[in-house]
Amino acid sequence: AFPNKPEASFNFFLCGVVGMVCAFIIVLSTQYFTDYAYRPVQSIAEASATGHGTNIIIGVSVGMKATFIPTITVAIAVLMAYHLGANTGIGDGRNAGLFGTAVATMGML
Repeated sequence: AFPNKPEASFNFFLCGVVGMVCAFIIVLSTQYFTDYAYRPVQSIAEASATGHGTNIIIGVSVGMKATFIPTITVAIAVLMAYHLGANTGIGDGRNAGLFGTAVATMGML
């Protein structure tokens, strides 16, 4: 695809892999925080027995905890994909870095 830069194709392949790993981690995190078999949902159910206030407090706190792993995962994936794309040696690196993030995004889908 890039005759002058043969390693560029592999870097963009790695961008896609980064996207797929990111999506897998997000799925695992979502399953943990929303499946009744795990502690977060069970703690919300237990709080429901004591009243509305504790249910809301526990629900909001679990919801805030649930966003941490996906947020950090996406941030790391974007930085990795940009770095991989920028290091292909295509152009000035900025556009290739942005293309790397686009490939990672397609990997997440």
